[in-house]
Parts: sequence; structure tokens; C-alpha cells
Amino acid sequence: MNRIILFLLLLFFALLYPVPPASAETRGTDSCRDRRSRPIAASLSVPYVDYCGSNRPFSLGQSASDPIPEFCPVLREILLSAWKKFKPIRGKLDLISEEYFGTLIPPGQESCFSWLNGSTYHCRSREGMGLDEVGTLYEATNRSVRQCLSENWTSEEITVDRVGARRSTLYKSALHRVEIQVRERNKRSGWQLVLYFRR
Repeated sequence: MNRIILFLLLLFFALLYPVPPASAETRGTDSCRDRRSRPIAASLSVPYVDYCGSNRPFSLGQSASDPIPEFCPVLREILLSAWKKFKPIRGKLDLISEEYFGTLIPPGQESCFSWLNGSTYHCRSREGMGLDEVGTLYEATNRSVRQCLSENWTSEEITVDRVGARRSTLYKSALHRVEIQVRERNKRSGWQLVLYFRR
């Protein structure tokens, strides 16, 4: 009997004082505010801006020399998650590839995956690109990576003379345990860009 009375009282107060709905400014931002409190690695350059959401429209910028818009915030989130084996940005397990689906996708990429052991987070663009198109995306991605990283990082480009690949750029830093690789890859359906983060 007491439980029924308590339930009715709670229902009465719930109807009397309803919880106001979240506004457009605050809806869906709580998790982003939580992430802003994380420490930022010293090997990153420009001021930290959190990124809420991943699959936004992609463009190469106004001119060929522009970096990819919104690339730096995504790169920061991925590098910060590397300290926890990319667990903060991995989703469900893909039973076919035995990899986790990535939940944070850099602009210009179509999908991302995380290895089971947490050593690698890799992303890839759409397949079927022409040589000029993948070359433009390769150059824009490298410009964006260089803009986002500090002077503590070094880069080395390797030209690969084989059918399945052409160019690859590797980024390393003594202050960070992650290596970043931007690579052009050729498959039967055409060219695509692959972006690797290795612990």
C-alpha cells in the first residue's frame, strides 16, 4: 500500500514539474563537454577544438593549397584515443573482418576500423578513384596532417614502384607513440587513400 502511495506521489510531481526539453544549443553536447576536459598531448600544435560527430560533408577547400576543413579536431581525437588503444572511438565488432568499426572518420575518408589488439586504427576513402583524384586527396590530406602537427613531428615520403601502390608518407614523433601513414593504394576497382594510425 505504501509503495502505491509513493508511486502516485512521484507521478503527481512528475506531471506538476516536467523536465524541460534540451535546447538546440545543448542537445547532444554533453559527451563533447566531457571530452574537452581531457589533457592535450604536447606533440599537437594548433589550439584544441573538440569535434562532435564524424561523417560531415567533405571538401578540399577553396584552393589547391588549402587544408581539409575540420581535419585537425578529428586528428586530435584519434591521437588522444591512441593512449587507450583507440577504445574511445571504436564501435561494434565486425565478425567478418574481426575488426572494430571506427566511430570517428576523418574528412575525406569513408570508413575506419580498429584492430582487435588496439595497435592500429585505419581509415580508407571510397574505392574506384582515378589517379588524379586520389593524388589530389593525397596531397590535401598531407597538407592537413602537417598543419595539425607540431614541429616535433618528422615526415618521410616514399615512392613505391609497384602496381598496388604509388606514394606513402610516414609521420613520427619522439613525444608520441603513434605513427601516422598516408598512402595511395590501387585495387581492382581503382585507387583509394588509406590513413593509418599505429601504436
